[in-house]
Amino acid sequence: MKIFKNGFLKAIVGMLFFLLMLFIISNLPAFIKPDKILKSAIFYSGLGKQNYILCQPCGVTGFEWRLIGGTGANNAFDYCIVKGEDPLGELKPKYEFMTAGNTFVFYVEEKRTSFSEAINEDASEYVVSEWDILYPVRHDDFFMFDLFGSKKYITETDILEKR
Repeated sequence: MKIFKNGFLKAIVGMLFFLLMLFIISNLPAFIKPDKILKSAIFYSGLGKQNYILCQPCGVTGFEWRLIGGTGANNAFDYCIVKGEDPLGELKPKYEFMTAGNTFVFYVEEKRTSFSEAINEDASEYVVSEWDILYPVRHDDFFMFDLFGSKKYITETDILEKR
């Protein structure tokens, strides 16, 4: 029994060491040279009375955004189409960043309903002029890799390529 306990303990320590090394190696560039800040996060309390919608990225056929609220939200639809300025076109974010549960704010110029051939029904479409990201910014969908990143910014490590 004593051998089993020691072997089990060694396996646990070895696994923790491996995870620590994986974390250090994956975040080494951030420790050597700080990332360039691309966009600062805003707080929900700072939104005011502007016409905005709150969305999260989604992977649903025909849609890239899931509507979760806002002053310009049309509650009849769960998913929406965003036209105009958006982070997917502007930044080309990494998959891990987009699946981390971030909430984006889109400032609405026009709201309309249009027929979507992808889903064969009406869909909410928002023409937006600008976007922001709500605090806290999550950089990765795996909690361990998101521990030391700033919650206040979108940085260069969150995108696929520089523009």
